[in-house]
Amino acid sequence: MKIVLVFLASLVGIVFLTLVYHGIFISVKISEKKMKEYTLAYEEFKGPYRNTKVAFDRVYKTLIEDLKVIPKLGAGLYLDNPSEVKPENCRSEVGSLIEDYDLDKIEKIKEKLKVKTIKAGKAVVAEFRIKSVLSYMIGPMKIYPAFEKYFQEKGYNSTFVGFEIYDIKNSKILYVMYID
Repeated sequence: MKIVLVFLASLVGIVFLTLVYHGIFISVKISEKKMKEYTLAYEEFKGPYRNTKVAFDRVYKTLIEDLKVIPKLGAGLYLDNPSEVKPENCRSEVGSLIEDYDLDKIEKIKEKLKVKTIKAGKAVVAEFRIKSVLSYMIGPMKIYPAFEKYFQEKGYNSTFVGFEIYDIKNSKILYVMYID
């Protein structure tokens, strides 16, 4: 019996430390800033947001192997609020941001992928550190409720479109919701 209790206590401790490490208890710091214009090469995806990895990988592979474009940042536009829309009906546009120095290849990119411009504008922004694959689940659970509360406090209208920028090199995700 003692061994079972020690095991359970150890398991609870490991889960707790894992959650602490991944930032579950860190408060979200929200700021407002003017975002620059972005060019997104993407693929449309319909279904649970947690399943977008395959679409991200296809876009990335197409850019690197077929177009010789090496993106630095992944990005996704999440068009539906998953607390209001069934997961199988959630729409997203996921892929990679095209750097300014690769914009001369945009016509070639358009032959293989969808491309859109995300206009510059004022946005609510928060950052979340990437520690492991769990960060991609914990981040939205922390950030979007904080955004919702912030929008309510400021009296902003919220048409839910989450814009996430994945900076793997610097181990962070930038969460963005435009105000205007």
